[in-house]
Order: sequence, then structure tokens, then C-alpha cells
Amino acid sequence: MIRKVFTAAIISGLFLASCNGESKKDSKETTATETTVKEEIVADSIINEDGSKLGMAFNNSKNTATVLLNGEEIELEGQKAASGIWYKNDHYELRGKGRDLELTKDDKVVFKHKDDVVESTVIDKTGKKLQMSFNNTLNKATFLLDGETIHLKGDTTGSGIQYSNKNYVYTEHQGNMELKKDGKIVFEIKK
Repeated sequence: MIRKVFTAAIISGLFLASCNGESKKDSKETTATETTVKEEIVADSIINEDGSKLGMAFNNSKNTATVLLNGEEIELEGQKAASGIWYKNDHYELRGKGRDLELTKDDKVVFKHKDDVVESTVIDKTGKKLQMSFNNTLNKATFLLDGETIHLKGDTTGSGIQYSNKNYVYTEHQGNMELKKDGKIVFEIKK
């Protein structure tokens, strides 16, 4: 009798464990499917200098874009662009490269955005060259020094400017420039 109860308990336990395994497996498959769907669409929005906002959703698997401007939802089909993006329908056309975008309706510009970017190249007293690109819209900077590209984010300062990342800190104040890597000066211009 004890043997029959014990056997029944083991069989029941295996059955329940088996059901639990299938439930977890189904759950994993559902999660993977949901993740894939979310990864197909890239959403962004951008505000132009007039304060107008353009919402955008790009479905990369279908090569389509949906833009939202002034409450109007516009569906566009992807086109082959030499560089950047190009989407259009019978009336609208969205073209751009990076964050610089232009939306036209029947060949008239209805939305335009261009980041405020300042580029400069400076040379220190030893002849070392530092190429700098400041994106004031995003409060980011990109430098090129000795073949290395350095991406920095703007910091709040009391005076002057400062950009930094994990390893680098760039400061500029009253015409003096300094770029440090891990606390050591790697580029400097003093007035």
C-alpha cells in the first residue's frame, strides 16, 4: 500500500514538473517574440528652432516610417538613399542625415531641423592637432586626437566649458584649453 501511494506521488510530481516546464518554455517563447517586435521599431522625436515637434517611428523590417506633425499621422515608404534616410509617399518626403532632417509636403518645407554644431581644429605649441566638433543641441562633443575618436558629454560649470567621459575631461576657460586622460594632460593650449 505504501509503495502504491509513493509511486502515485512520484508520478504526480513528475507530471506537475513536466507541466511547469512547458509553461516556462511557452513563457520564454512569448517573451522572445515580444522582444523581437519591439526591436523592429525605432522611435524618436525632434524639436526644431520654432519649437515644433516631429515624432517619428521607423519600422526597419518593413522599411517604413510614421511621422507625427501637428496631430497629423503620416505614413511613408523607405527609398534608396545615397546616404542618410529617405522616406516618401504621394505628398510627403522625409530626408535627413544624422539628426538633420527635412520634411516636405508637395515640395514645400513643413519641418526642418539642423543641430547647432561648431567645428574647430587647434594646434598646440608642439604641433599636435586636436579636431573638435561641439553639438550644442545635444550638449556633446567629439574630438579626434592622434587617430583616436573621443566622445564627451557636457558638464555644468560655474564658468567656461567642460565635457567629460569615463577617461577624458576637456575644459576651456578664458582662451585656455586642456584635455586630460585619466588625470594626465594630453593636450593643452595656454594664453
